Amino acid sequence: MFKRLVCIFLSAVSLVAVGYLNRTPVFGEFASELEVYIGAPDSTAQIIIVDADKVPKTNEVCGEAFTTNKQNFDLNNFLSKFSAKLLFAESIEGGTSYYAYSSKIRYNQTVNGKKVNLQVFIGENSVKVGSPIICGSF
Repeated sequence: MFKRLVCIFLSAVSLVAVGYLNRTPVFGEFASELEVYIGAPDSTAQIIIVDADKVPKTNEVCGEAFTTNKQNFDLNNFLSKFSAKLLFAESIEGGTSYYAYSSKIRYNQTVNGKKVNLQVFIGENSVKVGSPIICGSF
């Protein structure tokens, strides 16, 4: 019986390890360079900039973001790629911030009492997308 329990435990640990090692960036197909949030998915995060194919494979990664040109971005198309539901939007200085939720994205955070894992800020010339939210500046 003990051997069976040890085998089950080791199998579970192996599956978790393989899951972490095979994690792909959420936004890898949209940008060649990503901001990666280490330690926390909020303003206390350590933010590093890495090539999309070099995102650290550690459980300390708590989110990511990318910036793109406004002319190359379609909000509805982007949300549909993640089957994301738009929850609410807010106008702030310099643009509009959209908050959404997708079951396809592993990160999440509560904002205004709602579970959010996708934030899109559309400014005058650029778009910044973050998951679960944008940390740092727009």
